[in-house]
Amino acid sequence: MAAVATLALAIGASTAMFSVLNAVLLRPLPYRAPEQLAMLWTEDPTQNLREGRSALWTVDEWRRHSQSFADIAVFDAVSTTLTGADGAEQIVGASVSPNLLALLGVQPVRGRGFSIEDAEQQQRQVLISHRFWQSRFAGSGDAIGATLVLNGLPSHIIGILPADFEIATVNADVWEPQTLSKDWNTRPSVRGPDTWFVVGRLRAGVTLEQAQAEMSAIARRLNEQLPAADRNRGITVVPLRLRVVGAESRLALWMLGGAVCCVFLIAAANVASLSLARAVGRVREMAVRTALGASAGRIVRQLLTESVVLAAVSGLIGTLLAAGGIRLIRAFGPRTLPRLDEVGLDPLVLGWALAISLVAGILAGVAPAVTTLRRDLRRSGEQGSRSVTSGAATRRIRRVLVVAEVALAIVVLVGAGLLVRS
Repeated sequence: MAAVATLALAIGASTAMFSVLNAVLLRPLPYRAPEQLAMLWTEDPTQNLREGRSALWTVDEWRRHSQSFADIAVFDAVSTTLTGADGAEQIVGASVSPNLLALLGVQPVRGRGFSIEDAEQQQRQVLISHRFWQSRFAGSGDAIGATLVLNGLPSHIIGILPADFEIATVNADVWEPQTLSKDWNTRPSVRGPDTWFVVGRLRAGVTLEQAQAEMSAIARRLNEQLPAADRNRGITVVPLRLRVVGAESRLALWMLGGAVCCVFLIAAANVASLSLARAVGRVREMAVRTALGASAGRIVRQLLTESVVLAAVSGLIGTLLAAGGIRLIRAFGPRTLPRLDEVGLDPLVLGWALAISLVAGILAGVAPAVTTLRRDLRRSGEQGSRSVTSGAATRRIRRVLVVAEVALAIVVLVGAGLLVRS
């Protein structure tokens, strides 16, 4: 029971952690050809600006002159007041250029997306999130064409976005269109506020390095039209994935994943020690089997089979524990962690649980199997279990397991210390 409990806890923790890594870091972003998507940031070394937002005039100029990007879009989260029968409440809104969904390759699950005309006409059109659709309209098709009062103005719902849709951690309830064409297009001195996030889709065959070189050249040309205080501005092109999951978050998640793997290996080493001790107590049984004609290979297969069965039971219990852990992570995990709602037991995560269960079974069975192969079971049966306990091979394996556990524990402690400091 101790071995099953130890492995089950280790497998459960490892599986839950892998589900987070899979959803946040490994699974592709839910867009068409996500590797072609990049964020465009304004930078200014003189103002210590590294990942700054941009003005609509600037973005419009980028779209006009860039050959590296097939299209460029803008978006921003905005606080929105929704007025209904129960009064007014604050919800999360987003203002986006009409081409954003087409650039990302996302289609509404109901209704239609934005068009250029939607951003220019007086009658306001909005898209709503899948979450908002379920909570406010109970998933009814009557939501299309319904009217919401947003910031005191009537807004007509024209579409419903997919359940997992968000862009660079902006996860809004309502989305409204924003045109890129404004009066300041020809008046750089009043180009507008730098409030917009910018995302672009690279043309096929264009690398990030090529796009960066072109955008840097465009920035130098545009600087000549800007006020003197803004003529040191540049453009940084980075993959969209790095915006969704920042470098620090990626490092922290990988460190946590490594720590959990070390804990799993410590648990496997513990179970291997328990299996070795159990094998010592069964030396007379193995000697009898040998006397009856069982080969060493057959006995080794039996020991490995028993370990794999133990690991399979532990894996089943561990998977159930992981399912509970995942629910806790989704309920109480940090809201700043992107794609948290996508964490779950998908086929890849279940495959991981199966794989580490098999690994645990093999590791737990190797120690007694090696001892069996290196010992004369007939003689050991005559001398008793004391001979096995004091055997050089047994002592050596035990020392190796102890050293491995201590080393892995030190790695976990050092990693935890570094994670806390960072």
